[in-house]
Amino acid sequence: MLRISSFGFEHLRELFLLKKEKCENYLKLFFHDSHIQIIEIFETSNYNLLGQKIKHFQKDFIDNLKTAKEGVFSKSIRILRRIIFPTGIAIAFLGPDGSGKSTIIEGLRNRQLPFRREDYFHLKPIIKKGSGKDHIVVSDPHASKPYSAFKSYSKLCYFIYLYNVGWLKNIFFLKRKSSLIIFDRYFDDLLVDSKRYRYGGTKGVANFVKFFIPRPTLYFVLTADADAIYSRKQEVSKDELNRQLKGYSSLVDGKRYIGIDVSLTPSEIVDEVYNVLMMKMNERY
Repeated sequence: MLRISSFGFEHLRELFLLKKEKCENYLKLFFHDSHIQIIEIFETSNYNLLGQKIKHFQKDFIDNLKTAKEGVFSKSIRILRRIIFPTGIAIAFLGPDGSGKSTIIEGLRNRQLPFRREDYFHLKPIIKKGSGKDHIVVSDPHASKPYSAFKSYSKLCYFIYLYNVGWLKNIFFLKRKSSLIIFDRYFDDLLVDSKRYRYGGTKGVANFVKFFIPRPTLYFVLTADADAIYSRKQEVSKDELNRQLKGYSSLVDGKRYIGIDVSLTPSEIVDEVYNVLMMKMNERY
């Protein structure tokens, strides 16, 4: 059992009186049940009562220390679990111009969602100054000539760097904050509509680079009849639109890439996206 000499007691009492408020706070922290008695002992210089209660004080300290350790351990486990299994989720919307990506995203964000926040990105996981929702509207996406093969492959290398750094710097932490992270377009758009990004290399190389790009949990691939989409926007020819629709449809696998028929009403489309998203959340948690 712990013993304290009268000399040691007087020394502790002097230290207590010197920093009384601070010492009282520490006593409350480590002696939940007995801190009032200990404070009274030091204030009244009652050495004999300390001797009588020392065993009780020692047990109180050990019990509180165990509780503190368990609390720290539990908190560490929660933090580790949040890192390994973040409660946020990243999703991307793919599709040709006129497929209604912006309308669907806006409709989804207006729904009551089980997330603490929503964050919006266009194409890349980079946070831009301002609203984060502004991006350049391209009226003629195929106006510029494709880059040379060398410049195109250099651009792919830059994309690898940009996506991975952006993911680590932004998306990783947003997922830990229980965010619904929404991408309007993603790297996969380059595979279908290479002219928009002035990519002049081979599709095989672009597909290979895709393995080095971090991926959202879900992709919603928006497709419909070419005539319906063409009636909304005529930024590319109908032949090119048909080609793109076939390219986007080829991505659909029913697992990570979910096909969405945008010939439905906006509210029906948002309902479908919402249901798929909730099913994925139920699978994870």
